[in-house]
Amino acid sequence: MQQEREVSVGVPVIQQVKIQAQVLIPLIKALQAELGEERANALVRRALGDIYRCYGEDFRRTRNEKNLGT
Repeated sequence: MQQEREVSVGVPVIQQVKIQAQVLIPLIKALQAELGEERANALVRRALGDIYRCYGEDFRRTRNEKNLGT
């Protein structure tokens, strides 16, 4: 299944990631408690790894801009 990324106009990538972390961290902790840390982390990496690598690339490309949203 191919994942599509949506462009969020006006919201810097770093802010998007911070907002998503508020939801994902409790979910990941619950998965770790239920499935075990190794299995849960592998699942999360498979599910989210590509999109977060893309976020990192986007952030790296914009690092020369004056306002990174921090």
